[in-house]
Amino acid sequence: MAPLGGAARQTRLLAYHPAMSDNPVSDRYHACIAPLAASSVAKAGRCVLSYGHNGADLARVRQTLTLPAAIERFYGRADSMQIRWRLQQGAAIEYLDREIDIVGGEANVLPVSTCVDGIDGRRGAELLDPYGSFPEARELLDRLAPFDYCEGEFAVCLEMESGRVLDRLHFVPLDGVGEIRPLPVGVEDYLQRGFAMRFIHHWVEAAFFDSPDWTAFSKHYLAQVFGSE
Repeated sequence: MAPLGGAARQTRLLAYHPAMSDNPVSDRYHACIAPLAASSVAKAGRCVLSYGHNGADLARVRQTLTLPAAIERFYGRADSMQIRWRLQQGAAIEYLDREIDIVGGEANVLPVSTCVDGIDGRRGAELLDPYGSFPEARELLDRLAPFDYCEGEFAVCLEMESGRVLDRLHFVPLDGVGEIRPLPVGVEDYLQRGFAMRFIHHWVEAAFFDSPDWTAFSKHYLAQVFGSE
């Protein structure tokens, strides 16, 4: 997205100095990815936090939609955020199942305009249910706006209702497997938990859906890659 008024800033995977800034999203982003710079087993893919130039987009969205305080706070501090990491080739780690385990992490928090307007002209059920797997949920899907959109895997979406965006999240599997489920948290708690779990694959199921398999997966690999759970 081209800069819109004011100086744009993009923070990539750089050396991290733990002094706190006046932007808590930036602080959490850097703390999340900083260990990758010196890791012997994992490496960063595309990691970008963009901020400082979404004022015009945010103002335009406010003209037609009422935003909750949590969304206002987030998009006041960040335009968008991408985090991708994966294992290095030949990484010396202990696998739970070497044949099937894909170890890495991803977050793709969309700009506010993309969140409410859709992607490439697609929104609602057309975007979130490409295989027609959830016909009974079409009305709900048409009210959902993708917030964290990991293409081909899942989307965590905000719910819209009567000219308002709600701080109410829903998990939508984009591969058509599984079920659409509400999350028990809002945006701020969602991101806080994601940063803590380094957005490892299937972290949502581990964090919010009490999945013993994905909880074991997350703990096993986070401990080896980041030295933490």
